[in-house]
Amino acid sequence: MSRIPALVAGVLLVLTGAALLLHAWGLSSENPGNSKAISAQQKRARRRIQIAALIILEGLLIPAGDLWMEQRPAAVLMAAFWIGVLLIALWIGLLAVADFFSSRAMLHFSLEQLKEQQRVLQQQVDAHRSRKTTTSSTAGDDADPGT
Repeated sequence: MSRIPALVAGVLLVLTGAALLLHAWGLSSENPGNSKAISAQQKRARRRIQIAALIILEGLLIPAGDLWMEQRPAAVLMAAFWIGVLLIALWIGLLAVADFFSSRAMLHFSLEQLKEQQRVLQQQVDAHRSRKTTTSSTAGDDADPGT
């Protein structure tokens, strides 16, 4: 039996996991403004680091399991091993779904904050414009009383 497909899959998973791990560590060092965003970002970074580490683990377990299968271990042990690998993959999927919904909620929260800031700034602009209009019309009436 050829070990090459399992080795290729394992190497690709390990490289992907390492790249994700570096990316997650880089993102975890960024510091957003408020405490709620910091807490959410720390949770997201922890989830993403866990996902990356589990992907690396999967990348190591797949070729190891393939190599172990060639030694013809007991069927119960082999089944337990592959069920464990599948459970890790399921956990990765659940973490990814949780990360998706968490990121979506954070995006919604950030957009609401931006809209609120835009409303406040627009109110300030409108107030400034109305004061400017009131000041210029009052100054115009005082400057030309004889006409």
